[in-house]
Amino acid sequence: MRCLLLGLTFLSMVSCAPILIGSGAAALGGMVYREKGISGTFDDTSLSMKVKKRLRKRDREWNTYLRKKVSICVHNGEVLLTGTVDTEEEVRWAEQVVWEVFGVKSVINQLVTVGQPRKSILSDMAITAKCKAMLSTHAQINIRSLNYSIKTVDGVVYVMGISRSVREQQIVLNTVARVKGVKKVVCLARFKEEVLS
Repeated sequence: MRCLLLGLTFLSMVSCAPILIGSGAAALGGMVYREKGISGTFDDTSLSMKVKKRLRKRDREWNTYLRKKVSICVHNGEVLLTGTVDTEEEVRWAEQVVWEVFGVKSVINQLVTVGQPRKSILSDMAITAKCKAMLSTHAQINIRSLNYSIKTVDGVVYVMGISRSVREQQIVLNTVARVKGVKKVVCLARFKEEVLS
């Protein structure tokens, strides 16, 4: 990220042809290729940082460790909360904290309490990696896998992002559902027209 910011700063100071080296160029190219573009990507990153900062502040006030228990995924201003917390009160607190942050459009609270079983994190990571790999190499249509965020919790796959068409979204959901270990697919993706309006 630092490389990208340095590269953008350099570009703004120099009027010559843009030259970015290494991962900064790949990151910038990926952001341009996404339906939400560079500004949408920066907005989501900024919102994610604001939510995490607010969570740290509340941890000090409430003497909790929510920031270590809650995973945050932001896509188009929608915040997905996953993880395991100690009590139902912490589930509500975490959601309340997110709603305090300006710019949050919706909160999808999928937090569970300690009493609820939590499968292997490594298994979830493997499922997420397989889903992303299958989407990036899909042959049926040109799916822009960069438009989708995939998060897996206990075998439940959450698909967030921007779909260019009903057909594309259906292909994405069907592809993800076929990955070994997926118990359920929750579609949180929006259509491009919904996001632009």
